[in-house]
Amino acid sequence: MEIATFMHVDSLSGGNYRVVNVLRFFPRGKYVLLMPRNRKHAFIDVLTRFGGKSDALLSIVGDAYELRDYYCKDVPCHIKYGYYVGRVVKELGADILYFPHEHAYLPLGFKASNIKWTELLQLTPVIGSLTVEEGSGFSLFMKNLKVNFNYGFFKILKGYIRFRLFTLAVRNTPILAVSKSIPYELEKLGVKVDVRVIDPGVGVDPCPFSGLDRVFDVVFFARVTPEKGVFDFLRVVANLVRWRRNIKALVMGFAGDEMAVKVREMAGELGIAGNVEFRFNAPRNEAMRLLTQSKLAIYPTRLDAFPLSVLETLSCGTPVIAYAIPAIRFNYADTRAVIKTKPLDIEEMTRRAIETLESETWRELGREAVEFAKKYTWENVVKTEWNTLQSIM
Repeated sequence: MEIATFMHVDSLSGGNYRVVNVLRFFPRGKYVLLMPRNRKHAFIDVLTRFGGKSDALLSIVGDAYELRDYYCKDVPCHIKYGYYVGRVVKELGADILYFPHEHAYLPLGFKASNIKWTELLQLTPVIGSLTVEEGSGFSLFMKNLKVNFNYGFFKILKGYIRFRLFTLAVRNTPILAVSKSIPYELEKLGVKVDVRVIDPGVGVDPCPFSGLDRVFDVVFFARVTPEKGVFDFLRVVANLVRWRRNIKALVMGFAGDEMAVKVREMAGELGIAGNVEFRFNAPRNEAMRLLTQSKLAIYPTRLDAFPLSVLETLSCGTPVIAYAIPAIRFNYADTRAVIKTKPLDIEEMTRRAIETLESETWRELGREAVEFAKKYTWENVVKTEWNTLQSIM
């Protein structure tokens, strides 16, 4: 055994789905997956209900080495748990602890355990993404926490402490990232660390559907949260309804009960409840089918590094309009199938959507989208990721 991969998650975000997909292709006998017992069983439950290729992925998670339960709420508990994980990895005889997530406190425990370790950044820690790029250092950090999460000064200060603890943990430790946007954003924030970018950082399976009638004009496909842009999407739909009253829109993605209620309420307040269909927490195959039935995706994200949801949408022949944050600019520069607009500019996003729908260029862009997505295979991701891990062991 060489690599001990530690997952502490219990939800099926795009990043967490990426982790288990990559493990499908890691050499058997060369790695072990470690998970807290409670998180493992919760993840199996959500994977059973919503995951694609569930048999292969469930086998990987089901075989995970079980650690003690993880219920930490305070900083010392996270650090102690990270230390415990490091000691278990040392006892198992692994050469390196690999943590494919971003977390401010657990890595401090890894560091204290004196185990060789590294982590994979799938977002820029704490801020997620630079929606606003003007400025640098703390002032830039503050602007983005205000824009991305509507934080007040006290929460911003707490976030900045978490961010500095992250930089302390990774000092003198090579780390990996799924996107060139991450080291760019870290440098803009005044942090210089040894980041090895995996290129390509994300893969996608071929869409299982094709040739279906495109019954939805626009679709939102991501976790249903403000920072992923669901409320901006609804504002764009409201503008589109003023242009064409019979616009048919679709919102789908993972949503908690409270957020699902808020999204429906906002659609009602905007007067578009009759134009929007909601498919919260749809199983993966159903989501792929619905993408294939949509003309155009609108994705006003403020929180991404290399969004898997965009690749999945493209693979189903559906072009995407997205804010031109670094994650989108850096990874989708070479395709017309991802239309970039100024971040937070609802009117420009609306205008580009109208142009694409009215001219029916979504058809041509959809064909380009499929060809672009074909370049991003999980096999290529794994080859680069495995070789990068070997280089720092």
